Amino acid sequence: MTLSHCWGQLQLTTLTKSNIAIFEAELEISKLPKTFRDAIHVTRRMSIQYLWIDSLCIIQDSKEDWKRESALMMSVYAGAHCNIAACGAADARTGLFFDRSTAIPRSIALEIPEPPISLFYQSLAVNHYSKLKAMAVRSDILEPPLQKRAWVLQETILAKRTLHFTSTQLYFGCKEHVIAEIFSSDEACDTSQRFSSSTSHSSISSRGLGRWLDIIEIYTGLDLTYETDRQVAIAGVARCLEPVLNCRYIAGLWDYQLELQLLWYYFQSWRKAPVYKAPSWSWASSPGEVRYRSHVNGVRKLRLDLFTVLSIEAESPAEDNLSPVFEGRLRVIGKLTPVTLFRNSELSDSEEVKEDWRDYKVKIRNNLFQFSPDIQYTPGRYYSTTLKYHVQANRRRTSVAGLVWKATGRKRGEFQRVGLFKALYDPPFTVKELQDLEFCLCGRGDVDEKAEITEELYESYDKEKDVYNFSII
Repeated sequence: MTLSHCWGQLQLTTLTKSNIAIFEAELEISKLPKTFRDAIHVTRRMSIQYLWIDSLCIIQDSKEDWKRESALMMSVYAGAHCNIAACGAADARTGLFFDRSTAIPRSIALEIPEPPISLFYQSLAVNHYSKLKAMAVRSDILEPPLQKRAWVLQETILAKRTLHFTSTQLYFGCKEHVIAEIFSSDEACDTSQRFSSSTSHSSISSRGLGRWLDIIEIYTGLDLTYETDRQVAIAGVARCLEPVLNCRYIAGLWDYQLELQLLWYYFQSWRKAPVYKAPSWSWASSPGEVRYRSHVNGVRKLRLDLFTVLSIEAESPAEDNLSPVFEGRLRVIGKLTPVTLFRNSELSDSEEVKEDWRDYKVKIRNNLFQFSPDIQYTPGRYYSTTLKYHVQANRRRTSVAGLVWKATGRKRGEFQRVGLFKALYDPPFTVKELQDLEFCLCGRGDVDEKAEITEELYESYDKEKDVYNFSII
């Protein structure tokens, strides 16, 4: 058994170098916080011999033990018989069990030979009841403090089964269903996502990558006590997905449809990273909630003739290929176009962004695009590369996305990512308007523009295709 719980502000009983010998000899249950005691009670009632609690099973003042144990999270939670989730407890003093209202509704089965209402209104009633169940799950499991912890997302995903102890009722979840006291036996929510034996490997990989991107969007919106854990707290899920994707994992991204995975941006606002902990092209490079501009179904909309990753060079402090990557280099080939960053408010041709990044745009040739920054503005030249340019057959919708770079000045042809530009056009375009937009994003620059892309900005240049070899760190 394992326990997922909130530490809160409580000074917990923890395993340390100084008390490990005492704990190995005897651990006084009466001195443990209530949530721990309740978890022990549940474990014994289920006739399970062992219970894993992070604060008691990892030496808290040993970096070596923490690194070793954090790398084993997949085997700990995936291998446990069941996980106990203290959903209703803000900290370890609260416990698992609550005095509950007797007014909690219970499901009952009714047989109605001739429905008194039409099938249309019957379906509305069923849909309404389904929404009530979904609201119960959200208020009891998803919204309490426990599920705001980034580490707990991994624990929940990896666990074979989870008992969710909430303040109103008990839920049981597994890889296929979620049931609760208010659901009747045949009303379990289906959560299974199975792969057919006939499913192709590429389809399995695409679906696996799609799940990963969904997880990252949720995970990056959760709380971490230590931002340096940003890669570590999701590594167990990556280890679980590794056999499905069957490719290299680097700094939170996979070497499969990698160009697509670079199209992330900060959903609300970025926050300056306290320490450098990932390459600039990784979503783990700064704190903040991440969204993806294009999901796996958008890979066919990418313009690989405009940007392609050629190779990946990454360094990790550990031999494990799923360990955090602090330094990494993408060697790429693609377009480079000089751009200018502007404030969105009081926009003028001469006003560049100085301090205010709350509302801004990027000017590429004669067009303005929404811009989502990764880092704080510093003076200098910026360059863009288009990754996505897709026009629907009827020209009623055009979607655009790309990345903005800044040269590091340390090595020839070396850039860092500074943000993502994007646009979605719903009104139909004329042929001429589409031609102008395509030239803006994909066309060859004039002599003056080419003069701005000096030799120190690239390693080599293919004049025929008008693409540059450069690297991103």
